[in-house]
Amino acid sequence: TGRQNKVAQELVAYHEAGHAIMAAMTPGYDAVAKVTIIPRSNGAGGFTLFTPNEDRAESGMYTKSYLLGQLSVSLGGRVMEELRYGIEDVTTAGSGDMQQVRSIARRMVSQWGFSVTEKGAAIGIVGWESEGQGRYEAITRSDETGWDIDQEVIAICDEAYARTKAALAKHRRLVDMLVAKLLDQETVNAKELLAMLDTYDPALSKALDKQPPVDSTTRTSKRRFASSASSFSSSICTFLARSEERRVGKE
Repeated sequence: TGRQNKVAQELVAYHEAGHAIMAAMTPGYDAVAKVTIIPRSNGAGGFTLFTPNEDRAESGMYTKSYLLGQLSVSLGGRVMEELRYGIEDVTTAGSGDMQQVRSIARRMVSQWGFSVTEKGAAIGIVGWESEGQGRYEAITRSDETGWDIDQEVIAICDEAYARTKAALAKHRRLVDMLVAKLLDQETVNAKELLAMLDTYDPALSKALDKQPPVDSTTRTSKRRFASSASSFSSSICTFLARSEERRVGKE
């Protein structure tokens, strides 16, 4: 019915707004090219499209702060659903995002030496795991170290969740502004989003100094968060794939 469609549209709008606003509030994070609640070809949800920084994407090098920002942006949709509808009415739309968060957090600890707790630092700057471990390679860590890695991954994810929830709660009015515009016109482009941010808080907008993509309709290196259970293609994923290709090539 028409009412059911409106309820579903609002849910998708809040989910995508969570991703987009977290990206806008994260210093140095990729530019939001557009946000839409128009269903994709398979009829599911909407999506938030990003244009990654070209230098970062081409170099394949990502900082710890960027990866922590990636976790927050990934969790933005799920967290915004909680803030709007309550924990009991959260949907499965963010399942792919959560899997991506776990995957990145695991690599941060076990492959890149990026810990966030004092206990995690004791794990050391050691590449304990690799993509083929347990399948094509021998396991190089003890069960005890594996347990410590698990606990640090949980700590990283919990910290990202808390950071995301605090930011979206603080900037809830901006989220609501974006949702209202999405429900009115279905798609919001980069310039419209940044204009909204400037209206919401001119000082914050100036401090963040976010710029729209040069041409968000023709650039090819894009990533999108989709409000469905499927995972998304990202520059991080591309980097991980290239890293694995280089590893295999050396063997």
